[in-house]
Amino acid sequence: MRVQQEIKVCGDCLQAIANGFDPNFCGWDGETAAAVESGLDRLGDHVVAGDGELGFCRSACECCNRPEYGERYEAAILGTETAAQSEEPAALRQPSRLLRL
Repeated sequence: MRVQQEIKVCGDCLQAIANGFDPNFCGWDGETAAAVESGLDRLGDHVVAGDGELGFCRSACECCNRPEYGERYEAAILGTETAAQSEEPAALRQPSRLLRL
């Protein structure tokens, strides 16, 4: 699998991505739990936590879409290469043309 997209996520989403979604364990209120769960469902099963802290950010979390400012962390959406992405360019697939003298 390869990284298809890198995203910036809040601490709540990072925790759910890294450890699995369990709103009872995290002690989130209903609104936070619903936003995180909705974001994870939208992003799919192949979201992984990154290893970096991006610092303070004024944009919404790219997982739960909550607009609050705050710390953001690296995460990535993984996927497989499609046939079109893994094929060689057409120029490399065609046999070379030899000039006849």
